[in-house]
Amino acid sequence: MSQRFLLGLCAAVLGLAASAQPEDERLLNLSSRGWVGSGSEVFVAGFVIGPGEAKPVLIRGIGPTLADYGVEGVLGDPELRLYDGNNNLIATNNDWGPDAAASFGSVGAFTLPAGSHDAAMVVTLEPGVYSAHASGLGAGDNGQGMIEIYDLSGSAQLMNLSTRGRIEADRSLVISGFVVAAGDVNRRLLVRAVGPALEEFGVTGALADPAIAVVRAGDAVQIASNDDWGQFGDPESLEAVFSVAGAFGLERGSKDAVAMIELAPGAYTMQVSGVGNAAGISLVEVYDLTEVDAPAVSIAATVATTDTNESTAPGEFTLTRTGDVSESLTVTIGAAGSAVMGTDYVNIPSQVTFAAGQTSAKLLIDAYANTVSTDSSKTVILSVKPGTGYLPGTQPTATVAIVLIPGELFVGNLRPPGSAVSAAYGSVSVQLSADESTSLINLSFAGLTSPQTVAYLRLGVPGDNGPYLFRLPNGQVINERWDLNATGDYTSADLVQALRNGQIYVSIETANYPGGELAGSLILHNGSLEFVTPEPPPAVSDAVATDEAAARFLTQATFGPIRSDIDRLKEIGIDAWITEQMAKPVSYLSADTVAEWEAVPQGGRGMDNARPGFHHRNSAWFKDVMNGEDQLRQRVAFALSQIFVISIENAQVLNWENGVTAYYDVLLDHAFGDFRSLLERVTLQPSMGIYLSHLRNAK
Repeated sequence: MSQRFLLGLCAAVLGLAASAQPEDERLLNLSSRGWVGSGSEVFVAGFVIGPGEAKPVLIRGIGPTLADYGVEGVLGDPELRLYDGNNNLIATNNDWGPDAAASFGSVGAFTLPAGSHDAAMVVTLEPGVYSAHASGLGAGDNGQGMIEIYDLSGSAQLMNLSTRGRIEADRSLVISGFVVAAGDVNRRLLVRAVGPALEEFGVTGALADPAIAVVRAGDAVQIASNDDWGQFGDPESLEAVFSVAGAFGLERGSKDAVAMIELAPGAYTMQVSGVGNAAGISLVEVYDLTEVDAPAVSIAATVATTDTNESTAPGEFTLTRTGDVSESLTVTIGAAGSAVMGTDYVNIPSQVTFAAGQTSAKLLIDAYANTVSTDSSKTVILSVKPGTGYLPGTQPTATVAIVLIPGELFVGNLRPPGSAVSAAYGSVSVQLSADESTSLINLSFAGLTSPQTVAYLRLGVPGDNGPYLFRLPNGQVINERWDLNATGDYTSADLVQALRNGQIYVSIETANYPGGELAGSLILHNGSLEFVTPEPPPAVSDAVATDEAAARFLTQATFGPIRSDIDRLKEIGIDAWITEQMAKPVSYLSADTVAEWEAVPQGGRGMDNARPGFHHRNSAWFKDVMNGEDQLRQRVAFALSQIFVISIENAQVLNWENGVTAYYDVLLDHAFGDFRSLLERVTLQPSMGIYLSHLRNAK
């Protein structure tokens, strides 16, 4: 309810404010809603006024009027206090007056009822740092409140905005709305949700693990999200951005959340919640990087996958720069990931130079065909490192995957040869590379009667005492590389052919058995990637003779047997009953939830119960599973919902029952389909995208 209200509010503000000052390209205002308490839980909104003339600013503290928009548990009588950067109190307000009300309409702020105990004031401020504090006027006066800061006029800009507030453990959010004014230039922003780092500043009860999401107000599309800041990009690159923006540093590995985004003119909200339904105090920050006098360089994986096949196109990274491109620019690149440069792929330069006027440059990832690994793929992660004359952009890190196409696999079981009296045993594998030039050896064994002295790959079969080809390290062997180079009179091709012929074996020698205590030949593993359809199973009677047998089956296939179902199953048998059930019309949860809401709107979400709520969905679900004719489909869909899980523990999922029911309808539609189609639809369904935070993920 309150989320929808704030999205609508931001959209309204955008329309009025943008029309009032169309020539300005800047952040126009901040609207933040959250829990307002006392002491360390006072709601705080900070902002910075950039260089220029003194600026008139409208600041409002909203409490009781939020109840008119469906917000529950509102702050009864908010008081506003405004402090400068030296923590000097410079203005206060309890109840708003006509002087402040005169500016509401010019910036699109919603009207306040006459006599309400909301607070508002207009102040003219010199460039600098300020913070607005909202608290309850009376003892014990706390609840949901909102601070709004509006840019009224002037050349100086609202540059950096922040909100500090408490997130409760009942799925509540701190929601900050802001508006990017109309213009030709997008705004490049750094957004942060800080929790653990607040403890360094003496804040007690800080939120241990905040998560942040940026949502476009007009259509509720999620633009960006982050949980832990180290996952967004290279820490060194982000720290350089923090320094330029004037943001305090974050400890590497901390659970604070960070994202960099580029936003077109419009209204947006930042939603901060506690991971795992955690509670605590969080600081929400927006830094405008657009005016920073340095180009921004981003990197993207434009060909995100390659493989070790020589005919496959290489992976591709594309670097782009924004800002002044009139001069050449050299950018430093950092490489990481599980793939090793020079071993798994061809070396790439550590710097990329943009020529004057050039806005993009490419780096190719050519995988070596002789790469061998027990992994099915490896990753190349490139990051834009800090450097002279530029900043890492909104996408500072990208990843290309190298799919490893293996060659043939050879395996062997190790047993004591005839001359050894031993209970030892072991196994060995040799994974050949696709180009047959190298391999990986894995060897494990146990039960030797005495210490191992040496282990070899030998030519021949156990008992031949053939020439040794490769000495293995003592002990268990993991991913030991053996390059099949020419050895003596044998060429590389001879060695590969000997492997295929079973003419290479492993010998492990010990103090008691210098001639070998364990040995075993390597044999080509003849498994196949091609699926071979097995023979059909023998026919089995599906007749159901007794009430007990019918009830047992229906207990598994429905939400409980009833007399008519038992009789029907006994009459037609299991196969015919399943066929009959699959043909039944689908009882869709979405339609039935809407029907429940239309019949009894109370308990809905949004202003005036504008859409179905939790109770409507629950009521519809219970009626469908208890009374629906499509019992088998309902039972299968319920089982799938326990495997492909979304949860109302996620606040965004909780607030949109329409999305939950639409997701459940996908499970109903695919209850009897193939797994591949089900998996695709579940993956692409928006509610799953929100729950797993992969919404708008280009991969």
